[in-house]
Amino acid sequence: MKISIKFLISIISISILFILAGCGCGKNHEVAITLTPGQYKYQDIPKDDNKKENIAYSHKIVPADRFFSNNHFKKHDTVFTVPLFKDYYNQVKENAVKSSYTFMNDLSCDFIKWINDNYNKHILSELSKTIKNSSYTEQFWYNKTGCTLNVLKDYYTKTLSDNAQSNSKSNIYTKNAADKDSVNISFAGDLCLSEGWYTLNKYDESDKNIEQCISKELIDKTNKADIFCLNNEFTFSNRGAPLNGKLYTFRASPVRIEILKSLGVDTVSLSNNHVYDYGVDAFNDTMATLNDNNITYFGAGKNINEACQPVYYVINGMKIAFVGASRAEKVRYTPAATASSPGILLAYDYKSYLDVIKKASENSDYVIAYIHWGTEDSHSVTDYQKTMGKAFIDAGADAVIGGHPHVLQGIEFYNNKPIVYSLGDFWFNYETKETGIINLKIDNTGLKELSFIPCMQSDFKTTLQTGTEASRIFNYLKELSFNVNIDDSGIITPTEK
Repeated sequence: MKISIKFLISIISISILFILAGCGCGKNHEVAITLTPGQYKYQDIPKDDNKKENIAYSHKIVPADRFFSNNHFKKHDTVFTVPLFKDYYNQVKENAVKSSYTFMNDLSCDFIKWINDNYNKHILSELSKTIKNSSYTEQFWYNKTGCTLNVLKDYYTKTLSDNAQSNSKSNIYTKNAADKDSVNISFAGDLCLSEGWYTLNKYDESDKNIEQCISKELIDKTNKADIFCLNNEFTFSNRGAPLNGKLYTFRASPVRIEILKSLGVDTVSLSNNHVYDYGVDAFNDTMATLNDNNITYFGAGKNINEACQPVYYVINGMKIAFVGASRAEKVRYTPAATASSPGILLAYDYKSYLDVIKKASENSDYVIAYIHWGTEDSHSVTDYQKTMGKAFIDAGADAVIGGHPHVLQGIEFYNNKPIVYSLGDFWFNYETKETGIINLKIDNTGLKELSFIPCMQSDFKTTLQTGTEASRIFNYLKELSFNVNIDDSGIITPTEK
């Protein structure tokens, strides 16, 4: 009798099933589950007579040599049985305490589980290794995921997501950087736009060609910055009246926002002494105009909570915070924001500003403290500027950027962090004066390079300077500064005292 191959295969398969069914010996059997690396299959292990409850295990196919060899990972051919994450978490936390690491106190078991589920880089085993051999640093997270721990926490809590509208509710904005290894942040000084004022008269007479007011080469540089920030020293509105008794008041029509957009402005400081020149309605219009055109602002708000709220940018997996305050008026026309009224964050008694900086530093990777301060038309840095600038850094700022004097003031490093006392006027009036743009090149370890782009404001126009004129401005800024060197390319470094 002829038996087909197909029939034989069927008989053999049924026999194997009966044999397997009869193998019930009351013991657990680990089975090699075919999964792609990073995938998990959860299963209940049958109840053991000596245990009161079932235990949930997960099986993962990963290279054996990538796992930390301890009781938490049990080798079974190419399969590893990983106990409950709570057990893993408790052991890692215990080891962290033994190694005097405190970071685990802020990381929940659920967060560690989330990391494991979302990043297929064997992070948990490598975290165990770094803690056990005392080599852990916060760079661990960035090296393994491309995000800092602060950014990972924001993703975990859904404070940060792929939804830009949702992110904006937390004042968090995302951007792509030109360089995957660093972020270039550029700062200019005071920009003043006002109807009937020198700058807008020049702009209108030039058929609204911004390149006739600010040189094309300079505009190219501001647009190439990953983040470009300046001081918005006026109000955007068609409403309001000049504050009674104030000598200079500045207001530009909201349509002039196109000038900021042409410069590539990403964010502005509103903590200055001219943003409230035309009263509360014009002040509110300013914030609305910026919001409507996707330009962020800081240092001001509809109430004190908004005025204290940092603007955050997440770029290249890093979280960068901008905060601002003002200590500029001898006669105070510009109101402080309160719990129920709009205004700016003031820094005469700067304890509140220190609190803002400290809070920002606790949930971001790089903090920029923008401050409106100093004596108008003076190149000299006051004692209070030096005291405050260093206090800002002690509170958690990584860089301090100043404005208000309308002229350049010096630069100083404190604890290897820069204090730029004043960038002067970027484009303000007809006067001839040195100005420029400061560049911060940062990565996930901090400041990589500080540099200065030399400019001149003259005859209603601001232009980029090169050659001998650039060298003159570098030398001039160096003379104004404190223990810094500025080379021929504008790179600024600290020198020995």
